Amino acid sequence: MWPFKRRYPDKKDLELHDSWSVSQGKHGSNPMIVRINRGIVAAVRHPAYTHQVGVAVPLRAPNGNGFPAPEETNELNAIEDLLDTRLTADRLCLHVATISTGGMREFVFYTSDAAGTHTLLKDLSKQISTHQIQHIIQPDQKWRIYRQFA
Repeated sequence: MWPFKRRYPDKKDLELHDSWSVSQGKHGSNPMIVRINRGIVAAVRHPAYTHQVGVAVPLRAPNGNGFPAPEETNELNAIEDLLDTRLTADRLCLHVATISTGGMREFVFYTSDAAGTHTLLKDLSKQISTHQIQHIIQPDQKWRIYRQFA
């Protein structure tokens, strides 16, 4: 084991960039498309971001592969923009991935305030009229969810 701990800057000083890559795979027997934010590498395992947030959006009318039609894609993009704007303000959360598979789209974040993020997501769910959103917040200090896809 390495004797030195990695030192992280304060979360406000993290050098983050939007640098997304797309990959395809399978989740069980379902095709899956994953967008990974590779521009957040400086934050991976940052001690301020110890909780993973999954915001799942069931699709209303998935196609045969479990993906949305173009009209629903536009609605999902609007949801993603709203989540990004509100959750990433003041670096409360970091948007690290978006996963589409099996009639669902999931937005994956890491948060520095689990309770505040939960309250904010409850409020946001009331503002979204096109879809119902579900969320889970769970401890993940080692960023296993992110690293599983990255």
